Amino acid sequence: MTNNIFVFDDIVPGWLYDSVKKNISSIPVTCEHHGIGPDQGARFFSKIWPLFELHKIPWEYHATFAALNDSRARLSTDDEVVPLHLIQCQLNLTTKSLVGEVHADRGPPSWTMVHLITGDTGMDFWEGGANPNFSRRDGKKIHEVEWKDNRCIIFPSDLLHRGLPPNNIEPRLTLGYIF
Repeated sequence: MTNNIFVFDDIVPGWLYDSVKKNISSIPVTCEHHGIGPDQGARFFSKIWPLFELHKIPWEYHATFAALNDSRARLSTDDEVVPLHLIQCQLNLTTKSLVGEVHADRGPPSWTMVHLITGDTGMDFWEGGANPNFSRRDGKKIHEVEWKDNRCIIFPSDLLHRGLPPNNIEPRLTLGYIF
């Protein structure tokens, strides 16, 4: 853990990850601004399931969140750990030319888990809180997490972050869970 960024390579069982990876290409996506925050000009392919549509996400995504929920005690030092509640799921598909920008997902007390599915680049994190006028030119990178298949990166949803553009493996596919 660094800066409240948790990295786990063992939350999602291999058989479940294989099923997610196999079936993810059947999900229709659109290319536009996505997310909860203000439009900062980044366009990429995505599919969002907000709270009222969570019943429509594939069973594998529900099972992935259930695996996180079963591991939730690893995210806290409290004796009493309460169940996690999913409020949004998002599939992101980026390429070398269509990538996201530094952003925050949502204010506290929410958390985000990014599940790395296909690609070769991870994520970086920036100082500055949930500032809608943030520019990387003005900020300082505070941490970077490298790519690894089936890795889960968990962090406070108001922490500025960005999925890095792919190097050689396109498309880069990730699943984001806000809880």
